[in-house]
Order: sequence, then structure tokens, then C-alpha cells
Amino acid sequence: MGTIYPDPMASILLEDYSKVPRPSCPCPPSRHGIAKTIQKKVPITKWLPRYNLTCLVSDLIAGLTVGLTILPQGLAYAAIANLPVQYGLYSAFMGCFVYLFVGSVKDVTVGPTAVVNVVLGQFVNVETFGDDFVKYAVLLCFLTGVVEVLLGITRLGFMMNFISTPVMSGFTSAAAIVTCVNQVTELFGLSSVVHAHNFVHIIRDVAYHFSETHMWDFLIAFVSICLLLFLRKARMWDLSKVIGNESVLSVVSKAVWFISTARNAIVMLLGAVVAYSVKGNGPTMPLSLTGLHDSFLSNGGIGNVVPGIPPFAVPPFVAEKDFLGKIWQLLPAIFIIPLVGILESIAVSKAFARGKAIDFNQEIFALGLCNLAGSFFSSVPTSGSLCRTVVNAASGVKTPAGGIVTGSLVLLALAVLTPYFYYIPKACLAAVIICTVIFMFEYKEFLKIWKVNRWELVPWLATFLPSILLGLHYGIMVGVGLDLVRLLFDVARPNVVLEKRQMEGHKYLVVKPEGSAMFPAVEHVRRVLIKRSGKNPDLPVIIDCEKLTSIDFTSAKMLDVTFSDLAERGQELVFIHGDDRVRMILQKKLGSHFHFYESYSDWITATFTPNCKPRLFLAISDSDQPEKEDAEIGLEGHLRAWRDRRGAHRQRRRFQMGFALIAFESEIQRLLFLSPSDEFSMK
Repeated sequence: MGTIYPDPMASILLEDYSKVPRPSCPCPPSRHGIAKTIQKKVPITKWLPRYNLTCLVSDLIAGLTVGLTILPQGLAYAAIANLPVQYGLYSAFMGCFVYLFVGSVKDVTVGPTAVVNVVLGQFVNVETFGDDFVKYAVLLCFLTGVVEVLLGITRLGFMMNFISTPVMSGFTSAAAIVTCVNQVTELFGLSSVVHAHNFVHIIRDVAYHFSETHMWDFLIAFVSICLLLFLRKARMWDLSKVIGNESVLSVVSKAVWFISTARNAIVMLLGAVVAYSVKGNGPTMPLSLTGLHDSFLSNGGIGNVVPGIPPFAVPPFVAEKDFLGKIWQLLPAIFIIPLVGILESIAVSKAFARGKAIDFNQEIFALGLCNLAGSFFSSVPTSGSLCRTVVNAASGVKTPAGGIVTGSLVLLALAVLTPYFYYIPKACLAAVIICTVIFMFEYKEFLKIWKVNRWELVPWLATFLPSILLGLHYGIMVGVGLDLVRLLFDVARPNVVLEKRQMEGHKYLVVKPEGSAMFPAVEHVRRVLIKRSGKNPDLPVIIDCEKLTSIDFTSAKMLDVTFSDLAERGQELVFIHGDDRVRMILQKKLGSHFHFYESYSDWITATFTPNCKPRLFLAISDSDQPEKEDAEIGLEGHLRAWRDRRGAHRQRRRFQMGFALIAFESEIQRLLFLSPSDEFSMK
């Protein structure tokens, strides 16, 4: 295949310092703590001092390319949320400007996305909030930004790790299906007669009114979908088989790639030209146009798209007395939309990290600032866009400065082109939406889960089906809830291995708890231990703490009670291995009941060898295991062994000093109570 776009892996970090082994970044971290913090929180201070003309040209090309992508997508994504189309562009420029300063991944672009707008449309609509639903969408952007900024500042981004890949895959796939079904009414020109929002109701109503299909809308939608899919496939052509000249091949490949990337804008432009050519008046209008937005027509408005750049204004309702009441109305959305936006942004950042360590709390903080700033310019909630980030990387972007070009292009379109959005057919918008989101259906991920672990399909289906049948917000709540139940079940039911062993002719039971023995698992571990040890009441019970990573007071108390229960049956309870923290907690709680040995052989020797004192409370050792070669142990192993030997030596010194003190005390007592005859005899 010929080269169709610049190398996306190139960056300012590699070009300027390709011949210098160290440092590898354009602005090496300062030795001063304050400077390091500033570079981490405001990444622009890290790359701006090394910005050059090469970076400027690359960022300019990438910014223009992403701008041509975001213009049609912004209009389409606003339509997904049933908002006036200009709000898609209101949401497309502030994220570009803010992320420039606080974003840490050069490829990521922040703006309106399909998934966030699908969820937004289910929470904020005319049926729920009446004529003020647009104001509530802007307010939700402000509240989403507040939540994300707080999560970033308090470094609670790790909470997103509790949502598994099957849940997110099922949610994304359901969002793709729901979005496509919602656009079916526009494809067939039935939006005036079908007003349902539920998946099942839309299918039912479209089937009932199918005979009323508007052929002009259906025809232009069909042609648009075919053209979009054709142009999407065009950038994968191997033109080297038909073009032999290298210079011509390079030019043609880049032209084909550019046309393929800008396909959404091309289709909308052609649709607007067709609509303008065949326009009629009122009932004779052959096409359903974007400017005739249902929410305006229902109120007797003229239906034209509002032109111009949005003015700076405080988000709606923020300064009003009933602000808390508005928050209460949006309460479910305040949790769901930031969750979806953060997960989408983190997924995009991970995909383009290229092995670089990413501070996800910083990315969450940056996303929150983008939403906060955007809410003052009538933006709706935004997130990191995978589609535009791919385009940005493929265009050869070097730094986040490409966002300046993208945001400026959006502002130019708002200032000049907004009145012409009126002529974009709704069928073209629907075609663009469907051809964008249909590839979000992750059937390949479904097949991978099926091959790896079929039980993982349970959370996938538990998220997908409720999202389709009940609503996306119900689906994500069910999926997240199921993930939490799975995690809690694993904590409450840890794996407890119980084996019957024999060493040197002596039989015993070995109990091996794995992971953490915290309070939710107390009853389970106790029940397993008592039940299985009861089948062999004549054998001692040894708890091997080698794989026990942590223990709390409740678990230690349970072991103390278990010791008493086993003692009543005449069974001994001892402990083998275990790290210092686990051993310290058990020693403090069990007291004299705590019998610890370094290894199984030590227990055998101490228990069954006459006149042999047990070696208690010494450092952990692997005396039962063959010693490793020095080359395998490494520096860290040598240090650990040295610390263990030093601890054992100190312990022996303590015992020696203790015995010396006892001997000294006995000698003093003997001298103090000597009789005169004894004293004379000594002389």
C-alpha cells in the first residue's frame, strides 16, 4: 500500500532530540519541585519552549483536517441529542483551546461525541424539561465539568478502573444500535409522524407508518450512505498497483486520503446544494431540512438556525435561587454523563499513549476544565473523541497546538456559515450519524470475550440488553452494579485451599488462604476451616500465610475464636510463613495463642523432637525451598536476603542479651544472700 498520510508517530519530542541520547524530551523536568508540579499540571510549559516551524506546519495541517471533520460531526451529534444543530458547534471550540494548556496527550481532541450525546438526549429532552431543555443541557455541561474537576483534583480517577471492559463494550455497542434506530425516522422522512424515543416503540411506529415514507428523504439518505461508505473504503486502496510514478503516487494518495477524511463535510455540502436546488415553500418542500427543527416548529417559531458566535454568559440557572432544585432534577445525569465521558476520554488517551505513562487524573481534570469553560459559551457535555483523535494522529500532529486551528475554524464557521446550515437535509445528517456510529458496535470484542472467557459475556449482555430495551442510563447502571457485585463476591469468597500432607511420617492439614483476609471474608474462611478440619479431628491445622497479603482486626479475632474451637476438639493451630505486617497483627491479637514457625520443617522439629525449643517470631525464610542461583536473585534479592539475615541476627542478639541479663540477675541474688561461712569459704 502506498503512503497516504504523514507518519503519525513523528512528534516534536522525537525530531528535536533524535540525535541526543539524554534527555529525550524537549523540556527536561526541573530539579525544583515547584517547576515539576507546574510542568505536570500545565503541560504546555513543557513543550512550548521547544516549539519550532516544523511543528507549526504539521499542527496547521492537522488542525485544518480535524476542523473539516468536526464541523459535520458537531451538527450530526447535536441532532443525536435532539438539540438545534448549532449547539454541536458551540461545543466544538472551547475544548480545543483549553486542552491546549492542560492536556497531556498531543493527539487527543475534546469536543462533542456520539456516545455522550446519545446519553444526553435520553436525560434532557422536550418531554422531560419542556421548552427549556436546551438550557438544562448547558447547565448539565457545567455540572459535568464540576464533577470531573473534583475527581481530578482529589485523584479519584482510579474509581473508573472498577468498570470492566465487557461492561464498556456492551454499553458502547448498545449506544451504536440505539443511535442508528433513532435515525431511522429521518432516513424514511417519518420524523413528523413518529415521535417515540424507546427502541421497541420506534421499531413498532416505523413499521406502522412505513407506507408514508418520504421518497426524497429516503433517496438522498441512501445515496449519502453509499457515498460515505465508498469514501471510507477509499483510503485503504493500494494505489501503487495502478500508479508507477512515485511522485504522482504520493500526491494522489494524499489527495485520496484527504477526500476520505473530509467525506462527512463533502456529503453535507452536496446535500445542501441538492436541497437548495429543489427547494420549495411550506408543504411543497421536497426535503426535510435541518433548519426546520421540530422543537422550534412546535412553538410556532420560524425554524431558522440561530447564526453567529455564542456570547459569553453564565450557565443557565446558576445564579437563580432554585439552583439546587435544578441540580436535583438532573441528579442521575450528573453521575452518568461524567462517568461515560471520563471512560471515553481515558480509553482514547490509552490508545494513543504509545508506551508513555499517562496521568489519568490530569486527563480527567483537563476534561473537566474543558466542560466548565465550554458551559459559559452554551456548550453541552463533551469528551475525548476517538474518531477525530485518529484523524489528528494520522495528519501528523506534533503538539496540542493543532487545537488552536481547529477551534478557530469552528468559530469561523459559526460566524459565516451558520445561516446555510438551514439547507442541510436531515436525511444527510442521519446518514452521517449512522455511518459514524455503526462501526462502534464492537462485535469483534464480543467474539474475543467468547473465546477467552464466556462467563465475561454475562456483564456484556447485562449491560447491552437493558441499554437497548430500557435506556442507556439503565444499562450502564446495571453493568456497573454487576461489576461491583462481582468484585465484592471475590473479596467475600476468597479461595481457601485445604490439603492433607505428610512430612517425616507426621500428618497434618494445611490451610492456604489466598489474597486478603478482610472482614467480608471472615465467616467464609471460618466455615471452610472448621468444616474441613472436622473431618480429620486428630490432625493439627497449619495456616500457611505465604499468599496472604493483608488481614484486619475482624479476621484476627475470627482466628482467635477458631483457635478456641479447635482446642476443644484437641487440634493444634499454628502459622507458617507470612509477611511482617500479617504476623504483627496476629501476634498482637492472638497473644499466647499465636504459634508461628519459619517453615514446615521447623514445626516438625519443634513439635516432635524432644528437648527442642521452637524458633518463634523470626524473620521469614524459604528454608524448605532450594536456594536460587545468584544470577537469578539479582540485586533486589540480595538486599532482601541481607535484611533478613540482619533481622535474624538482631533477634538472636536480643535472646542472648536476655539470657545474659537473667544470668546476671541470678548471680546478684546469690551474692546478696550469701551466709558468713559461705563468704569465708570463698575467700
